[in-house]
Amino acid sequence: MTIQETLEKAIEYHKANQLHEADKLYTAILVKVPGHPDANHNLGVLAMQVNKPEVALPLFEKALQTNPESLQYKQSLVNAKAKLNDLPIVKAQHFDDKLTTLFNKKKYDKALKMAKEVVQKNPNHALGWKIIGMIEYMLKDYDNALTHLKKSLALNTNDPQIYFNLGNVLDKFGKIEDAIVNYQLAIQHKPDIAEAHYNISVLLQKSGKLSNAMAYCKNAIRIKVDYAEAYHMMGSLLKEIQFTKFDPEFEQLIIQLLEKNSYSKPKDIFPSAISLIKTNPQYLSVVHSNDSVFNNTSNLHRIYELQKLPLLLKLMKVTPIPNLEIEKLLTTCRSWCLLNIDELTISKDITRFLSSLALQCFTNEYIYKMKEEEVVALEKLEQSIVNNLFKGNSPHPISILVLASYIPLYSFSWIGKYAFPAELSELETRQVKEPKEEKELCKTIPNLQKITNNISSKVREQYEANPYPRWVNLEIAKFPISIPDLIQQFRLQTSFKGLVSIDKPDILIAGCGTGQHSIGTASRFKNSKVLAVDLSLSSLSYAKRKTNELKIDSIEYMQADILDLGNLGKTFDIVESSGVLHHMDDPISGWKVLVDCLRPGGLMKIGLYSDFARQHIVQIRTEIENRNLTETHIKDFRSELILSDKEHHKLIHNSPDFYSLSEVRDLLFHVQEHRFTIPKIIDALKQFKLKFCGFEDANLISQFKFQFSEPESLYDLNKWEIFEKENQRAFAGMYQFWCQKQL
Repeated sequence: MTIQETLEKAIEYHKANQLHEADKLYTAILVKVPGHPDANHNLGVLAMQVNKPEVALPLFEKALQTNPESLQYKQSLVNAKAKLNDLPIVKAQHFDDKLTTLFNKKKYDKALKMAKEVVQKNPNHALGWKIIGMIEYMLKDYDNALTHLKKSLALNTNDPQIYFNLGNVLDKFGKIEDAIVNYQLAIQHKPDIAEAHYNISVLLQKSGKLSNAMAYCKNAIRIKVDYAEAYHMMGSLLKEIQFTKFDPEFEQLIIQLLEKNSYSKPKDIFPSAISLIKTNPQYLSVVHSNDSVFNNTSNLHRIYELQKLPLLLKLMKVTPIPNLEIEKLLTTCRSWCLLNIDELTISKDITRFLSSLALQCFTNEYIYKMKEEEVVALEKLEQSIVNNLFKGNSPHPISILVLASYIPLYSFSWIGKYAFPAELSELETRQVKEPKEEKELCKTIPNLQKITNNISSKVREQYEANPYPRWVNLEIAKFPISIPDLIQQFRLQTSFKGLVSIDKPDILIAGCGTGQHSIGTASRFKNSKVLAVDLSLSSLSYAKRKTNELKIDSIEYMQADILDLGNLGKTFDIVESSGVLHHMDDPISGWKVLVDCLRPGGLMKIGLYSDFARQHIVQIRTEIENRNLTETHIKDFRSELILSDKEHHKLIHNSPDFYSLSEVRDLLFHVQEHRFTIPKIIDALKQFKLKFCGFEDANLISQFKFQFSEPESLYDLNKWEIFEKENQRAFAGMYQFWCQKQL
């Protein structure tokens, strides 16, 4: 018999009250088609007839899953629940709805009490056990949560929410594989649970399965377009992933990530993004062009082809491009556009490319070197713009775009007379409006006292001329944490129990630069109040503008020298100073001032240059000093380094700081630089009675643990010294460590 014929025969037996025969046929159907709605429902009806509502209930639920609109199935389910709960039929569904509503409205005490009452009356109430298990999970009672969620699952094997919550609990027990299996089962029953895809992504990243983690992360964003946590996860994964083949979907996802301007730091994900760009056939056709002579046709073609690379154009707008191949390409295109400006006609394609190029050059502070013929052509271009304005004519947008790729528009006195068309609005904002806003913000920043130290004054002059670094997007912590959370997250070894009770930490950022540090810290700590100081008003106004843009109201900015901070008359729970002390005349004196600003038991984060890691930079700085080069020679000297075959010169190409003017100045031409070794750090910690709590870099710690696996080794600087001697580039990004002021 067919399935339909079997069903009809079973119904015939059922109506004739031949229940045993009907049972056999309904069951036979379900063996072949487990989800058959009528077979499930009718078998449930049969169970109710013999007073077995506990058997009927899951059968009715299965029938409803296949046909959720059936009023008959719904009523049968209500009847079964009523029978099980010994409640009036009318109240049964209302009871479950009320229980679910209490949970959804986060009235967990009432929901837990009601759920416990119902399972006491009816041990087979799946929803009751589920609610109990979920609330126990939130209360961190993981053992009972696991037991009760398993009870719920035994009663209802088709509820994706139970699998999802079991995954959460198993994750807490460190059972990663089992957790993943349960999340996958949740997805099997309900494919659009974005959170399940995201959680699998997190666990796969922990397991080092980065490609699979990215695939699930991509699924989460597909399902939930504005899923902030998934975008943060994508940013984290992109720091570690390289692409070997082009994927247009990933290209679009990375663009979306970059458009969320507080989810990821573009510089961090650039290596991954550029690996994807370099697999794009469109890019390869431009780079591997056989044109040996740059002419009008070939270069115009290159520009049209480059504007078809949306990810590259987006990166050009938000971060200096740390890639010499692309730099050469952009430099060539910029030069050609200037020298052949009459060949360019306005179009969306040309505007799109030139806008991105102008913003790239503005962001890298015009690091690209010009040829002499470009200098002459640039003077003519500016003069033609001025002449047009004088005659009452509006200069051509292409003229403005090309000029803006060589010189910032805010520097021209006539720029206020130019009416920007809509297609140049982003350029106007970045190159005119924002610098103007920073000038106004300068007037609002208080000054602790006049800066008198000679080296401090020279450092201030450097950063007034070149605020460091210029940035557009920044990764901001999605979920602020407490001090105990920080200690746990980075496995810091601390001794003062009072840290746990600090729920509104006062934080000092000594040397905040253009705001990446201060904004990052303010977003990291819950309920924090941050005082951020710096020598440079230009840097501080940039920082304040970005802080306002991101709507962060917990940071106060002040111009001050670290040496004068004792005059604040205030101490702090946390003091952070990264990359500043080594630029002082006497770093140890500056460090002492910071220690005096730290409350007993407080935490301090310090960043210092490593002598081992910067030996190639020491060589280059010596060359600069021997040739009496100054900051006016940065572009020429950088061009020499690009063309050099010397190993210590080629090594500098790998530094992302090599690709913008202020960063090259800070890297190679700084007026003052000290370098440290771990023994020097040990001596300073002893002198200031500071306890070393641990380094922050997770990747570095993983490398260290291969050599020193004992947990206590992480806090033994003598072993870190051995590690660094064998891995001399380990601290290329500075020593970044936490320490604690002893009581």
